[in-house]
This record gives sequence, C-alpha cells and structure tokens, in this order.
Amino acid sequence: MSRIPGKSSALLLHLAGRVLPRGSRRGIATALLLATLVAFVTVPVASFAQAQRDIPPDAPRGRMTHVTELQVELDGRQAILATNVRIIGTTNLTMVPGAIPPGSIVRYRLDADRAIDRVWILTPEEAAVIPARPR
Repeated sequence: MSRIPGKSSALLLHLAGRVLPRGSRRGIATALLLATLVAFVTVPVASFAQAQRDIPPDAPRGRMTHVTELQVELDGRQAILATNVRIIGTTNLTMVPGAIPPGSIVRYRLDADRAIDRVWILTPEEAAVIPARPR
C-alpha cells in the first residue's frame, strides 16, 4: 500500500472502516475532525506565545536607514553592521539589512568592535511605550 501525502485522514478512515464495526466509523470521523480543530486552534496560540520579544532594557534606541551592504545610517551618522548581524523585524522574524524600512525606529546592540550585531525594529506600540534614551 502506498502513502499519498495529504491523504492521511482518508487512509485512517479507510483502515478504521475495515477493522471497526460499522457504528464506530462515525466516532472515528468525529475524533479526527476534533483532532484537526484542536490542531488549528492550538498552533496559532502557541506561535502567539512565542512572539514575546526579548529586547534588552539597556539597548540604545535610534532611527535607522540602510545605506549599502553592511552600512546603515543611525541617527544621521554612518554606522557599520557586524557580518553576523541579526535584524529582527516587527513580526519577530529575521531579515536582511536591505529590507530595513527607511527611518525605522530601532533598538540595537554593539559588539566588542563597536559594530551593530543585533537590531530590533520596533512596532508602533513598542516605539510609543519605550521612551527615547537621552544621549
């Protein structure tokens, strides 16, 4: 018997129909439907729980625009991104430097060479809550 991707529910119902008496098939179908619904409800809830952003409280704040490759403009001054920079967007996904929206309000972290190695692009809500640090 070959397995067809995406047909596992039909395969289980087919096998249940051969093994179980006729009255229990409806119970199996209901159980599969319930399991599918639970999966669709719990996956978004689990991903929402992971959306918590851990931005260090001492991370400086600035306005960033991408210039070229590993160069950015940070508060009107040229700055260098580290080669291993991680840029975390507003949806908590990593992004490449060229995808930084111009004039983004960010929090950032510097490495030992004073290059920017972490960038968190702030959502409008985070930008409103997190006060600007005096320079």
